[in-house]
Amino acid sequence: MLNLKSPIGTNYRVDPNDLMDTKRVLNRLGYYDVPPERGIDDWTDDAMFDGIKRFQKDNGLKVDGFMRPEGPAERTMNAQVAAAQDGDDWEYAGDVDKNNSRDVITNGPAKVEIHNPGPSWNGLEYKVDWYGLDKDGKVIPEYRRPDHDQRNPSQGGIILKPRTEKVFEPPFENPNGYSFRVTYPPQGEYSPFEGSPHIKVYRTKKR
Repeated sequence: MLNLKSPIGTNYRVDPNDLMDTKRVLNRLGYYDVPPERGIDDWTDDAMFDGIKRFQKDNGLKVDGFMRPEGPAERTMNAQVAAAQDGDDWEYAGDVDKNNSRDVITNGPAKVEIHNPGPSWNGLEYKVDWYGLDKDGKVIPEYRRPDHDQRNPSQGGIILKPRTEKVFEPPFENPNGYSFRVTYPPQGEYSPFEGSPHIKVYRTKKR
């Protein structure tokens, strides 16, 4: 979990411990590859700032590579790390194969995992959408807006290469819960592992 002492940016003198903690969290979330020749160190590098920008873009935050203590990037990272760490909070909700989609009812965040991913020209892409539910558990059409579509508009999906797990937070408040849709469109990926690439979806357990 991050607890920044000072801002992180290209024009700032950054606390060494903040640097190492940020790299660890980015790596945990799939946005930073640790250099094997030096590991997690307390030096700034372009890969770290690129990871911060990609995380910001994927989560609808201002894309500037800048983080401040208790700012939106830090809060969002901590929320995703906490959700990913506590496996007891997740309930398996089904698989999604290529050319299919799945709707999952959840009261909170949802987690998507890619199984048997392989290298490809474009990576493995998928799209997620959130729909609000009414008190009877039916989708409320007016809750569906274009900004609730969390795909990356410039790439047509969330590209996972090589990270295989991502936690999605609901983009709006709704006391009756949500329908979380994962769509796995046709694409030209291949896998070096046995079995075809597929997606597993998990929802927040009811309390």
